[in-house]
Formats: sequence, structure tokens, C-alpha cells
Amino acid sequence: MTPARQHSKKRRLSHGQRPQSIKGAPHPRRTRWPLGRRGWFLRIAIALIVPVLFLAVMELLLWGVGFGVPASFFVQAHQPNTLTSNQMFIWFYRPERSTGPHPSLITVPKPENTLRAFVLGGSAAMGTPKPGYGFTRILELMLQDQFPDHEVEVINAAMRGINSHILVPIARQCVQLQPDLMIVYSGNNEHTGRYGADTLWGKYPGLIPLLHAAKRPRVSQLIRRTLEGVVGRRTEQEPQSMASFRANRMRFDDPERSRVYRNFRENLTAICEMGLEGEAHMLLLTLPVNLRDCPPLGSLHRVGLQGDERKEWETLYAAGIAEEQQQDSAEALPLYEQAAFIDDHFAELQFRLARTYLAQGRSEQAKEHFSLARDWDALQFRADSRLNDTIKTVVNQMDNTKVHYIDVAHQWAQSEMCVEGIPGYEVFNDHVHFNFRGDYEMAKAILPTAVAALEQRRGVSSSKPAVIPAMAECARRLAYTDWDHIELLKGIARMNGSPPFTDQLNHGPRQKQAEQTISQLIRSLDRETLENVDNTYRQAIAGRPDDWNLRFNYANFLYAYKRYPETMKQIQGVVKTYPDIASFRILLGYSQITQGYRDQAMAQFRHALTLGTHDEEVRKILEHYQ
Repeated sequence: MTPARQHSKKRRLSHGQRPQSIKGAPHPRRTRWPLGRRGWFLRIAIALIVPVLFLAVMELLLWGVGFGVPASFFVQAHQPNTLTSNQMFIWFYRPERSTGPHPSLITVPKPENTLRAFVLGGSAAMGTPKPGYGFTRILELMLQDQFPDHEVEVINAAMRGINSHILVPIARQCVQLQPDLMIVYSGNNEHTGRYGADTLWGKYPGLIPLLHAAKRPRVSQLIRRTLEGVVGRRTEQEPQSMASFRANRMRFDDPERSRVYRNFRENLTAICEMGLEGEAHMLLLTLPVNLRDCPPLGSLHRVGLQGDERKEWETLYAAGIAEEQQQDSAEALPLYEQAAFIDDHFAELQFRLARTYLAQGRSEQAKEHFSLARDWDALQFRADSRLNDTIKTVVNQMDNTKVHYIDVAHQWAQSEMCVEGIPGYEVFNDHVHFNFRGDYEMAKAILPTAVAALEQRRGVSSSKPAVIPAMAECARRLAYTDWDHIELLKGIARMNGSPPFTDQLNHGPRQKQAEQTISQLIRSLDRETLENVDNTYRQAIAGRPDDWNLRFNYANFLYAYKRYPETMKQIQGVVKTYPDIASFRILLGYSQITQGYRDQAMAQFRHALTLGTHDEEVRKILEHYQ
């Protein structure tokens, strides 16, 4: 080929002409992406669609093999046409798994002759540490006596450690179950936890539903469980350090706390609107708290207190403490008052002032300063005055005859039940959790409004004049015995023996006194007392044979006194009713292994491990017996 011809061929190739094969046939055409905007749209669409399709296929596969748990508060029970509480519900909101709702069974649809109420709230509403004796249970007894021709259900939909952000999705599902009443007792947990004022979720609460929606798919659950297996997870048994609590203290006048009241108001309003849409009557309660016998959990000085002012305050405060320790309230009081003139924001000072006023018989001043000590508590585990005011505001703004307001805090402040109208250990076990008398008084406070609401809602009449059962009668019917009283005090002592309570004023002496009281009560459990406990349980079960709470508590009593065959008999029925509650299967396994039924016991423990709520505990049990 001549140079001229070669140059002509190069020019043709440079203008996009394809070279011919040796035989003159054209090369196969290569597929190209579309150019320009259309090509980019196609690339973006594929980049989005492929991952979505992959996740959808993974979701179907995981669903098909039975992996994952539903995120709803109520789930399908093993019995037909029945729902039960989801023990894994909290996992979608907090890392813990070993805490869960109080087990319940709900018939769907609601039987015609049934009066159904739900109680929403945190641990105080749930009845911590022994929900079987909480005000929910006592109220159910009282209402059943008022409406003997109907089946009354007061369903415990409260949970330990939750606040109004988590109550919203719970309430949404309760509304779908044809409630006649929805009782809301919430506010003690609004300031603390991952939804507090200074958290991302507290600042932008609209993100909370999106976060929880992202956790529900089974693919998300698989990722989370995988990460937990790799890096481990924080269990509820691991104590939170006092340092972490101290780092999260906040003043009562901190502008950021306004978010808490705003969020609480919006959540309560949403719950009420949902309830009204479901034609339920709403009962909103204010929250009494332990004012007299619960020192603040945290104290902070006012902003700007420093230099000579702070030194003077500390000198006066220390001098007041010295006089108070000598039981000289007359000398301590002016020292505390002078310190308060310099800085009255320090919650512990307000508490000491209140005690000093009370010692001098000045109950009105004492009540005022006990309330201020509660409000200025920088680690707020009790509902403060603004939260209680918010509840009243919501009721007034709803302006609906089906939204009822029960000011329990005010009722107790005016009653002779509390010393000088200042609630303390006569109704509380600790800062907010009631003793049996407190739960009984709560149920009594709710009863008149609940009866009137049910009569209006269902057009039924109560048994008039219906006698309200006495506290001793309620204790007998629920088998609240001397032994159970001790077990309840043990649970409270365990809670109060860990942060943040270890920072409270006089924590050591109070904890020691509590332990001594428990020891004395245990020594008082003679044979006659234990026989009375046993008889009380038998009579209560005879009166309420389908009450699993009675049988479970009785099984624990029997196991404690090594009556293992009887324990098995009681707990087997409970496990049959609630086969997916790990703690029930654990007790059954323990009772079986004491009787030599090792294989059956190990099967119970292994089944409990599959339920995902008591993993660490069950693994330790299996390691011990294998």
C-alpha cells in the first residue's frame, strides 16, 4: 500500500468509520449507555431500584424463614382471636430487652358484654416492682364490683422507663381494640433518657417515628442483631454510672427544658385525639410524687454564682447543716434562709429548708419548699409542677366532655392520708412508686370518674349503691400477703441501691434502714404466718381461677420454700397460657430440674433463649447445667 492510501485510511478512521475485517465484514456493534440527561436518569434509577429490590427480596426471605419479631405493642397470641402483649416491643425503642409489658390476653373483637379500659404510663402506672398488685389490678376489682353484670377488663398497657413519646404508638394500637376508657398516668420519665430535652430526639421529635419505622423491617433487625453479636450490647443489668447521670443534670429554668413540656403537651393531645376518634373516654391524671421522704437526685447552683458570693453561700449552708444535725431547727432555719437569699436554685437547700419548717410545725412553708425541691431537682425522675400544669392545659384545650381530668396530686395534698398534706412513705415506696396503700388510693381516686364515664359511654348503670371494697379486702382478693410485701420491699431496695439514687441526701442511712426492716420482716415469717400466706393464695385462686398473676406469684412463694412439685403445678398452667414469656419458662425449668426432670428443664431454658428477652440470664443457666 502506498503512503497516500495509508494516509487516506487513517483519515477515514479518525472520522469514526469502523475498520473492515480482512474479508470486508463489519465488526459487531458494542452496546453503549445513552448519552446525556437520559443516560444519567437511567443510571440513577438502576442505582436506586437494585438496592430496593435486594432489600425487598431479603425481607421476604427473612419473613419466610420466621426471622424477626413484630414491632407492635400487641401481637397475635397462640389462642385464636386473641392478642397478647409483645415482650420485645421495647427493643425497638431502647437497647434493653429484659423489661417488657405486663402480660395480658385480649379477645378480638371485644365481646358485647365487656367493659374495656387501658392504662397507659410508665413504671408507676405499671405497678413496679410487683405489677400484680398495682392500681390497675385494684381498679379492675372495684369496677367489677360496680358492674357485676358485665365482664370488666382493665388492661395494663404501661411499661417501666417509657415516656409520652413511646405512649403514642401504644395508644394508637389500643384505640383499635375498642376501648371504653383510656387512663393516662404519665410524666415521671419525660426529662430523662434518650428523648430528654438535650437529646437529638428531644430537639426534633418529628424524627422519632422515622427512627422507629427504620427499625421495624426484618432486614434492620438482622443488621442490629449481627452488630450486637459482634460488638456486644448493653444489658439492663449493667449499672449506669453516677458520672453519666451527673453529666446530664439540668436546671429548672434552663430554656432547653421547655422542649420537654412542649413535646409532652403535643403527645398527650395526640393520644386524646386518637382516643376520641375511637369513641373512648379519656381520663388524664396528675401525678403525685414523694415530696417529704425523697431528697432531690441532683442539685445545681444558679447561673453566675461564683467568687465571694459562692463562698458565703457555702459557709451559710455548711453552718445550717451543722445545726440541723444537732437537731436545732431554730438555729438552722435562718442560716438556710440567708443561703436561699443568695441562691435559692439549689434543690437540696430547698429540701433542707422544707424539713426545717416542718420540724417547727410550719406545714404550709414546708409544703411549698418540698415542692420547690422537687421542681429544682436537676436530675428529674419525678413529674414537676409544670408537667402537672401541662396535663390540665391539655384537658382545657381539648374542651370535650369525654376528656376527664383527675387532679390526684391536689386531692392527696388536701387529704388527711398524707402527713400535713405532704406525700411521703405512707403512700410511696420510693420517689414515685406506690406501696399497696398508695395503689389502693389511686384506684379509689379514679373510680368515680371511671364509673361515670362507663355509664355515659355504654349506657349502662352501675350497681347502686355499690360498696367500695376496703383495702384489706382488695389485698385478700389479690393475695397481697406478708411474704409478698417483703418481696416488694426487696425489689425497691435493689433499685434504690444503684445510681442515680446513691447520690441522694442520707442515702446510706436510708438504705441501711430499709435492709434492716426487710431482715426484721423476714425473721417474723413464722410457721403460722406462712400458713396464712398459703391459705390466702388458695382462697384467692379459688375465687379467680383464671388469674395468672395469682398463680405466678403463688408459684414463686412455693419455690422459695422448696415446695417444688406444687410449684410445677402452678407454673405449668401459666406457661400454657403465656408460652412466650421467658421468665415463666425459667421458673418452670428450675422447678423441673429440682425434681430430676433434667431434659424437660433444659428444653424450657432453650426455649426461653429463643424468646430474646432474657438472653444473658438464660445463657448463664445453660452454662451452669450443661
